[in-house]
Amino acid sequence: MASSEHGILLGYDGSSSSHQALSWAAREARARGVALTLCYTWAPGSAGPPLAGKPEDLARESAERILATGMRSVFAPEVRPLLVEGPPARMLCRYSKSADMVVVGSRGLGGLSGLMLGSVSLQVAAYATAPVVVVRGHWRPVGEYLPGPVVVGADGSEATESALAFGGAEAALRGVPLMVVCALSDSASSVGMAHHIEEDVERSIILWEKAHPGVPVHRQITIESPRTALLTGRYPNRVGQTYAITYNRNHRWFWFPRMRRDEALVFKVYDSLKDGRARWTAHTAFDDPSSPPNARARESIEIRTLAFF
Repeated sequence: MASSEHGILLGYDGSSSSHQALSWAAREARARGVALTLCYTWAPGSAGPPLAGKPEDLARESAERILATGMRSVFAPEVRPLLVEGPPARMLCRYSKSADMVVVGSRGLGGLSGLMLGSVSLQVAAYATAPVVVVRGHWRPVGEYLPGPVVVGADGSEATESALAFGGAEAALRGVPLMVVCALSDSASSVGMAHHIEEDVERSIILWEKAHPGVPVHRQITIESPRTALLTGRYPNRVGQTYAITYNRNHRWFWFPRMRRDEALVFKVYDSLKDGRARWTAHTAFDDPSSPPNARARESIEIRTLAFF
């Protein structure tokens, strides 16, 4: 696959969020056969280990160490370092002009807790020239895993064609269908323009299908809000559910911080009986506060088993 100068450009700062983005970007680079560029931006007094001495020299040394840690922890056809001085969002947007895509984590080192996206990821998503992927959470291959479709939001605007091109390429790369979601509960549809939006979206889909006949395309037209429609985008015959657990002082959590390769956790995630017994077990992960700075990210293997009795 032809690649630009920087291939996949990753914004990296050594945070756990950027490690997650690094894992995703490395898989994407391997699948596309393109270079992966790790970009670390720095400035005197920027985040990093405590500094003493000349701020500029030591800040740059700190940046070089963090970037080297990321370089050592990734496998891709070609990995390139890019150390630049300046604000992260501005630099990533500048170098996005010569990249296939930009990948960032959802949160950085300086983020405020409780926010779903950090300021850098928001700015890059809004102003970068290349397509932008914001990675949230860990991805783990599990037993009997069936990849779902690539979901694209379409509203008939000029951006629809770009979204279809990028989402369609990702679907083709993964061998999965493309799910095009068109939500009509916006201001334009409320004044009788819904059918025009639907026609424009259908026209864009038909043009894309003609150019890419090997990728199945599913259409989902809904009167839900765009946010709800995209979050619930699904196959017509399959619905998945995710439960969110809120805080309760009566909860008991068990932490297993130093598991070995020969150890495994077994817990129930579903039970069909509704006789009062516990039907599922909540499980989660969090950043270990005792981990050293810039520790290599761990990966786990999850196996799901169905038991009938």
